[in-house]
Amino acid sequence: MSLGSKLRGARLAKGLSQIEVKRITGINNKTLSNYENSVSSPDPGTLKSLAELYEVTTDYLLDRNIATQEISTYREQYKKAPILASIPCGRTLAEQQDKLGEMLLPPGIPAGEYYYLFASGDSMEPTIYAGDMVLVHITTTIINGKVYAVRVDNETTLKRVFRYNDRVELVPDNPKHPRQIYSSKQLFVNGQLIKIMRDIK
Repeated sequence: MSLGSKLRGARLAKGLSQIEVKRITGINNKTLSNYENSVSSPDPGTLKSLAELYEVTTDYLLDRNIATQEISTYREQYKKAPILASIPCGRTLAEQQDKLGEMLLPPGIPAGEYYYLFASGDSMEPTIYAGDMVLVHITTTIINGKVYAVRVDNETTLKRVFRYNDRVELVPDNPKHPRQIYSSKQLFVNGQLIKIMRDIK
């Protein structure tokens, strides 16, 4: 993963917008955008400042090897989750299993297995927009009304889920899209959405 991608991922994992980073560091939006899109690279001092703000190391950002005695501490402090291909929030498309890379998990996140996804479609607007990165906690436990990544016939979508005995209802936030009802045997819960990350335009 490039330095730019790691900078963007670390910022999103920290829950910061480019505007907030500008307010804290004084780095203007265009410069930060150039860093994140690999148009230009920060100087060592700026890179150190961003690493401290995002609570990562410059070694992580630069893909430098860490001394053997530091590896276990590093892995414990900076846990990662895979970034999977985008899944639809609307018309379901065949789920892509390709791994796009890895990204740090937000600090203090509870123990468990997680993965990141890029959302597409408009069925979950105004909660989730196309292009949003979402963090999903792998679980099969359903809490009615929460948003889950659900697989139906080898296709996956993000929806609010309600379980009623042997029936499961998938509910979009966008009223333009219909609700869908399945038997519990027709679908599989891939995990619960716990965090949405997006840039403020």
